[in-house]
Amino acid sequence: GINAEYGVTRSGVISDSDMSDHLATFACLLTDHNKVAKKLNSEFSSNTPNRVINGDTIDNFKSKIELMDWNFVLDLEDADEKLTAFLKKYEDLYKECFPLKSKKRQKRSETKPWILEW
Repeated sequence: GINAEYGVTRSGVISDSDMSDHLATFACLLTDHNKVAKKLNSEFSSNTPNRVINGDTIDNFKSKIELMDWNFVLDLEDADEKLTAFLKKYEDLYKECFPLKSKKRQKRSETKPWILEW
């Protein structure tokens, strides 16, 4: 992950603080800006699957849940089997109504001027 790109050079707790009833902590980080930027850009430009969840897909899911004949769950004897059967059917409907779609993400834009570059 991105955390591996940082080297903590100094960290500690500020105990003489009137800021609040909590002790303040700090960490000084040594970073290779080019390495971090390259890592962030590669993560944001990859295909990341997401589920399409909006009003239409939610309404479709609700409709399918309402129309589902759940008697197969009641026909089972064991509570664990009932739960497993219910969850399996629920998950199948969920995946059907909210399919994974891959979307190519755009590369991260340059650092904003109000964010300090280290």
